[in-house]
Amino acid sequence: MIKRLTKNWVERMIRAGVIEKERASLYSFGMEQGLRTSLEMVLMLVTGVVLGLFWQGAVMMAVFCLIRVYAGGYHAKTPMQCAVKSWLMFTAFLLWMRFCPSFPLVRLSIIAVVGICLLFVCPLPDEHKPLQDYEIPKYRKRSLLIYLVEVVLYIIGYVVRADSLLRSIACGMGMLLVVWGVYIVQHWWKNKKRDKI
Repeated sequence: MIKRLTKNWVERMIRAGVIEKERASLYSFGMEQGLRTSLEMVLMLVTGVVLGLFWQGAVMMAVFCLIRVYAGGYHAKTPMQCAVKSWLMFTAFLLWMRFCPSFPLVRLSIIAVVGICLLFVCPLPDEHKPLQDYEIPKYRKRSLLIYLVEVVLYIIGYVVRADSLLRSIACGMGMLLVVWGVYIVQHWWKNKKRDKI
């Protein structure tokens, strides 16, 4: 459905002279990705509204997405798998935020582990999104800068006693740990299977 919709948009733009026919596939791809990402975000925000955690969900999603772009990790094989798995993970963390007690030591541990991973392990390439050698230091630097901004926000939240903000930031970083954990286990399993052959 999304593919058809973007294809129709691009065809209209070609007829209107807005874009060149030779670049149609590039525009289709970009519009498809943008529309798919927007729909996923709307679904996640609606989930936050349903659970009574709209702004917390928005903060959690921002914390996760801003670092995830540069830090890498697990990537699903298809856009639909990505959408479903992302939504399930997001919903699980919202439910955790809603119904489970939050301990400051757990939050600080999550934030510290994310910082260590960013410093020594990330960015993580994936078979569905490989990285060039020159991209690794660039993406590590960007993800660390974003992480530092998020840590400063966490400290400000602590100073003003904004517990919901603290939990949202920690949950967003917790989602990063899940994505990286799946990546590490997946690659460990592939190497183990390859060694048996």
